Amino acid sequence: YMLVYLRFTASYSIFYATISLIIVNLINKIIKEDNFKNSLKIWFNQTIIGFEKGALNMVGVGIAIATAGIIVGAVGSTGLSTNLIIVIESIAKDNVAILLFLTIILASFPSGLVVYWTVNNILTIAQQYVIVKQTTVKTN
Repeated sequence: YMLVYLRFTASYSIFYATISLIIVNLINKIIKEDNFKNSLKIWFNQTIIGFEKGALNMVGVGIAIATAGIIVGAVGSTGLSTNLIIVIESIAKDNVAILLFLTIILASFPSGLVVYWTVNNILTIAQQYVIVKQTTVKTN
């Protein structure tokens, strides 16, 4: 409502939605509990726990967004996107079908996202390789 109809920014809309949810949760606890003081304690504890969990979950999201921003900036400033096109052409070689397939898949992604995805997959494969090598059981 606030975002579409009143034309508030996303930040203001999220802020007011959060405040509204806190108030609705408070009213819900007061109505369901017989003891007013006990319901306030439960509401306060649940609200603090919710804020803690939300903050912990946002750390990973913040790191991912920061990494994507750094990669997009690096790709834009170094001209890596043109090199990525050359790599796609070298993978496809003379096969037009593969070139079209790769172009269709990668066309909707920003070049920074493709580089991030590729580097992330390479690091994940390397990590799995190291873990498997360290945890293999030797049989006699």
